[in-house]
Amino acid sequence: MAFSLQESFRTKVTPLPPLTDPTFGAKFDKFSNCRVLLIGDATHGTSEFYTARAKITRHLIKQHGFNIVAIQADWRDGDAIDRYVRRRLGPKTGADVAEKETAFQRFPKWMWGNQETQQFVEWLRSHNKGLTKAQMTGFYGLDLYSMAASIEAVLNYWDQKDSEMGKVARKKFGSLQPWIDQPQEHGLGKLLEIFKNCEENVLQILQDLLDKRLDYAKSYEDDEDFHSAEQNARLIAGKHDLR
Repeated sequence: MAFSLQESFRTKVTPLPPLTDPTFGAKFDKFSNCRVLLIGDATHGTSEFYTARAKITRHLIKQHGFNIVAIQADWRDGDAIDRYVRRRLGPKTGADVAEKETAFQRFPKWMWGNQETQQFVEWLRSHNKGLTKAQMTGFYGLDLYSMAASIEAVLNYWDQKDSEMGKVARKKFGSLQPWIDQPQEHGLGKLLEIFKNCEENVLQILQDLLDKRLDYAKSYEDDEDFHSAEQNARLIAGKHDLR
């Protein structure tokens, strides 16, 4: 006799304790050997899912050595949080970042700008305290939408490390200014092949940054800051389908 849908679920699902149960995270120990573990949710915003995801992630970090948290958010936002939780030096002050930089201001703000995420971020900062760089857990965004924020990040990097290159980049990025806040219009312009000059400028900025890698490596101990600037430059180039 064929199983009903309800009976099929009963043979496959694993009952979980309440979220308040201290053993909740331990129910996911069977995934401890995974190199990459994807934790989703069914709502994009319900507190219970965010709380459960945080508890699972905390357990895997603390008990099984997971050391990367990658979320569905812009790279620039993730980098601001990573700088805070790993106490990386501030991009302008050169001091330990004691407060989070502005993050998660673009739609959908509520997806990560909520109490559950804030509590997890504070826990992660506390967890990383006193650990070596290799032992710390990083925080990264995987989305590629924040053109305006990424442009600001690249300019901030160059303003700090190489003011002359910052002036050049600011001038080249100027061609994008009319479309930064309305990238959909820029997409239409590209379709009509009107903005070829914008593409060339953006690609040149990325190339200029890569060409300076060795020079910066000799002068500054900022591998992570350079990596972040590079990723932001690649993100901007990617908005133009440049490979």
